[in-house]
Amino acid sequence: MGKLSDTKNKVKEEQKDVQEQLDILISLAKSQTEIFQQRIEASLKDGKISDDLTIPITKVLAKQLESRAVYKEGSGDIVTKVTEAFKQLFNGNGQIADAVGSIISTGIDAILGAGEGTEKIVETYYVVVEYPALVRYDISCWGRNMKATGYLTSILTSAISYTAYKSAVDVSKMDFNTFLAAYAGILNKAFGDDPKQMKEMIKEAKEIFSMFKDDTVKIDGGDDVQYVESMPSTKHYIRHVEEKKAVVGDF
Repeated sequence: MGKLSDTKNKVKEEQKDVQEQLDILISLAKSQTEIFQQRIEASLKDGKISDDLTIPITKVLAKQLESRAVYKEGSGDIVTKVTEAFKQLFNGNGQIADAVGSIISTGIDAILGAGEGTEKIVETYYVVVEYPALVRYDISCWGRNMKATGYLTSILTSAISYTAYKSAVDVSKMDFNTFLAAYAGILNKAFGDDPKQMKEMIKEAKEIFSMFKDDTVKIDGGDDVQYVESMPSTKHYIRHVEEKKAVVGDF
């Protein structure tokens, strides 16, 4: 009876130790999230003040912050929740969302799949089309794995920090070829096996780019060509979106 009681006490102590380790990991993840925020915002501001050789932006539109710590058995949920969170932030073509989501999940899998005591950071940015806008996403991930070993247990715990910023691209500071070169990686991942659809997506990107680049914008109006200052009407947007849905698929 005494041995059973001792075993139960040791299990409780080890459970407490694991929980304390998770608390430490979540604190580390939150600290890393704050660092990522500062780093991304500094980079975006530098791009507005001077040419920092990245795609320039006008304003930050939205951001997502995730800090999590789990047992190894629950690490798969982190990947699912983070990629689903990104898809909620993204308002464009579904295949583009899947392409970016798969890149994010691959990065997180690499972090969580690393060995005991390892720490990894993945930082990147992408530009995509979210009709009727051109958008930049800055994404940073950090992860660390630690093993809690005791009398009866040996549990690998993992922490993940995920930070994503969504910003509007500053079309006035770049040419279309630069935007397309940055967009090409995502396009190839999403539509690499469908050249026709890729061509449609490039055409859409070109239309949006030209729309914001010109002082006046053409609107189809039957036999005559109408001009409006600055931006097309809401009716034009609605009509254009419906046409794109018929060609490209759901947004």
